[in-house]
Amino acid sequence: MTRAFVEYVIVASCLSISHGQHPCINEPNTACAARIPNNALDKQYSDDALVSLVQTRVHVLEKTFGEQPLTDANNLCIDDHLAPEFILLGAQKSATTTFSRMFSQINSVVGASLEASEPSYFQKELHIFDDGSRRFQLGTQFWLSHYPKCDQSKRMVATDFTPAYLRDADAPKRMLQFYGSKASQIKFGALLRNPLDRMHSAFYFIRRRTSR
Repeated sequence: MTRAFVEYVIVASCLSISHGQHPCINEPNTACAARIPNNALDKQYSDDALVSLVQTRVHVLEKTFGEQPLTDANNLCIDDHLAPEFILLGAQKSATTTFSRMFSQINSVVGASLEASEPSYFQKELHIFDDGSRRFQLGTQFWLSHYPKCDQSKRMVATDFTPAYLRDADAPKRMLQFYGSKASQIKFGALLRNPLDRMHSAFYFIRRRTSR
């Protein structure tokens, strides 16, 4: 994407980084990338530590998004609707659901509202910009109908936590098409995990779903 940029890289699971010391935490307003150490596969966080790690990232984002003026808030709006300003790109089976639940508790954060015919999981994962659900073809009005009318009197941050975006090569192009000149206002996040652990978790997740 030409104008949008990765502002947050959120590292989860077995990356052997010091808790709270990653540059993406200390400098949340700068673009940064996760540096995976050579011994990354040798160290793993326990479940409790992983949740704590995610909580730390949520608190950083809460401070970033929460400390905004109550008037002239410069919310990201398109066609008189609030549009997702924070997009969690992935990865699948990397604590994205836990992160989304924690992040959604921030007062200024607004999730998607669903139509009666839509499955409940679309509230977290709107699946607009990946190709699997064919929802991008429904257009910008369909996309924006999931979010409230624009209100610049208070700070509001709309969200989309769709982990499938990370693996879809055409997702940036689709985002740019919908966001246009507003693309530079998007803040992205990515939860990364040891690939072997992630694949193992995804395998059994899909196996449970297909065996029903």
